[in-house]
Amino acid sequence: MDEKTIRSLFSVYPGGVKNVFFNKDYSKLTEKIEERDKIARLLEAAETELIIKAAKVKRKQDEKQGKQEEKQRKQEERQREQAERQREQQEKQKEQQEKRREQQEKRREQAERQRGEREEREAKARRENPWRRWETLWRPMIRKHRMSFKPSVTKFQMIMIELGSNPGFQTARWTMNTEDNNPL
Repeated sequence: MDEKTIRSLFSVYPGGVKNVFFNKDYSKLTEKIEERDKIARLLEAAETELIIKAAKVKRKQDEKQGKQEEKQRKQEERQREQAERQREQQEKQKEQQEKRREQQEKRREQAERQRGEREEREAKARRENPWRRWETLWRPMIRKHRMSFKPSVTKFQMIMIELGSNPGFQTARWTMNTEDNNPL
């Protein structure tokens, strides 16, 4: 049967037949639609799962990268702090060296000042007392040979100094007139 045959059969009705539809079995089509929907849901579920897993992986990578960045930042901070501490220690050492130099310079100046004062006192004493003159000239040799001597209080003094095993200078004599403080 086709559409022309059905129209001619029902043409006896008043107004006639406008549309002719054939009844078909749509159960196979319905099954295919359900299968298509099921596959679409599976595909959508798989996509959703993939998106969730990708988000988790991304979050873990971000956390790991964040931890690495934090670790690197802390390490850089430690290095900066260590460099700063070393710089401070170097500055302290420089300051200490500078202080030591200043102290040494002060000691040198003080020693030179004391040496100058001592030399002035000795020069003054030599000018005032000939005995001091003799003592300052011979004191190093006396110290070298570990001798001791004391001047006598007589009008003329004679001091004999043994100079040790030196054959050229076995004895040295020095005489001074105590009244006018002039050596003879």
